[in-house]
Amino acid sequence: MTAVKPPVTQDLARIAHVWGRWAVLAALAVGHLAIAAQSVGPAYLFDEVGYLAGAQVFADPSATWALCGDGYAVGYSAILAPLWWIFGDPATVYQAAAYLSALIGALVMLPASALARRFGASGGLALAIGAIVTIAPTRALMDNYVLAENPLTLLVVTSAVLAWDVARRGGRWRTVLLGAAVGASVLVHSRALPLAAITLAWLIVRAVSSDGARRRVALVGTIPIVALAIAGIALQGWMTDRVFADGSQADKLASSLGSTSPGALAHVVLGQWFYQGVAWSVLTTLGVGVLIVAVSKGKRTAGLARVAVGARAWLLAVVVGQAAFFVWILAASADVGTRLDIPIYGRYLDPFVVPLAVLGACAIARRRGGRLVTVASLSVVLASLTYAVLVVPTLAPRAPWIPFAIPGLAPYLDIAAGDPRPGLYLAGVLTIAGAFAVWALRRWPRAVLAALIVGFAGATTFADFARIDPFESGTRATTRYPGIYEAIGNEPVSLARSELPCFENNKIQFDLADRPLLILNTPGAIETRYVIGAAKWPTLESAGGVRVPFTVWENSALWLIAANEG
Repeated sequence: MTAVKPPVTQDLARIAHVWGRWAVLAALAVGHLAIAAQSVGPAYLFDEVGYLAGAQVFADPSATWALCGDGYAVGYSAILAPLWWIFGDPATVYQAAAYLSALIGALVMLPASALARRFGASGGLALAIGAIVTIAPTRALMDNYVLAENPLTLLVVTSAVLAWDVARRGGRWRTVLLGAAVGASVLVHSRALPLAAITLAWLIVRAVSSDGARRRVALVGTIPIVALAIAGIALQGWMTDRVFADGSQADKLASSLGSTSPGALAHVVLGQWFYQGVAWSVLTTLGVGVLIVAVSKGKRTAGLARVAVGARAWLLAVVVGQAAFFVWILAASADVGTRLDIPIYGRYLDPFVVPLAVLGACAIARRRGGRLVTVASLSVVLASLTYAVLVVPTLAPRAPWIPFAIPGLAPYLDIAAGDPRPGLYLAGVLTIAGAFAVWALRRWPRAVLAALIVGFAGATTFADFARIDPFESGTRATTRYPGIYEAIGNEPVSLARSELPCFENNKIQFDLADRPLLILNTPGAIETRYVIGAAKWPTLESAGGVRVPFTVWENSALWLIAANEG
């Protein structure tokens, strides 16, 4: 005879489940905000300043910028625009934007947990899996920056949930929401164009294989994808002209798709394979395996036409398409053979593999695919060994790299230490140990998930407070120019951008974004009394310019032009 819970017990269990989910989300939000706490100014003066400059243009169409670098998609800038209305001060705007990025990173837990439930995980396990994919270093460390990766990840995982619902239940509004989420991904970042193209093709295939109302429903979903993608590309071009002095992301992308070599492609494929194991342990590799088995089985039992309209085929196509897109771009880079981070550049693919990580974690949680766990573990071990034998010994001791490009390796690599090779060997050893632990504990899924939570949380905390924050603190510090501006009575100042390095140009323009600044592409006609230019500026000095004492910052300084005094 089955015991029936009393109504009060059932109500308490229901309340505990609902409030438990929000409690987990609140705890995650606090953790993510703690990661962003030291983000007091831009650390990367091209990407971050580019997004915030675009946000100010949305908030104030009269804002003037002439940044170095290439254009970025405008969706994230539109989200950030109200911060300029609320705060105004660039430093405060930046920190608020960093906190907002961290909260968006925490919110990924909601669609990730929903996706886990669609993959068959129960409520509590689904919450745990949602937490795992948000606290992994490769994802959580992006909370340090005002970059589009967090909102892009939120949209990609939401798109996966909606694709599953469309494949199972159809419905006009579900299909429209899927199209809107995918189209919004392109608005947030143009790197999501393969996602948009594949989803568009998937909906068209669903329309062709259906008839009547179902065909119309599938076609309706293509409208927001096309409309938002076209709007995103057009607005990105417009914003590039408004914010950047020269160059465009579209031109850069077109040139990067030009040519590469088999050796470079193999190098990047190996690097990406290695990075997935370091960043996600066996999760993403296992997720790919589950998809391949499911699609292959569906093709045998139901036929290609039937399996092609399923959500698993959609997700597999998206991951393969995005991976191929990024492998080609990275392999075509002129720096692929000299920079450490180009072949293992994880930031590009990370938002698109989160659904794979969820699927892999669900396979472990449900004790499904024991053989696949073994194969995935062996794949991770093989990737680590191959990278250690073929690549690490060839690296230069001072090979340059950027921490935010490979956040999954941040717990192991210390840029201040110089030689990255010992850290890469350590990453390989611990990755192999982790894969073996997952395999050994595969019969105890809760132990595996608990170990992943503890391991990821510990690695993220260590990497953020011991590695990233100390390294970036100097770059994030505000320049002395806002204080100098106040000292001269907030009088308008010119910026001779052609006399300064790119990073100083972008930093100074951001720090003075709320003050009158006349940006000069050529310093020939300076109309203000004060001008910011090179600390050593013989041309201006010979023309009567005087460098104001105690204003030197990096390679720049404030100059007084006596001839312009009224």
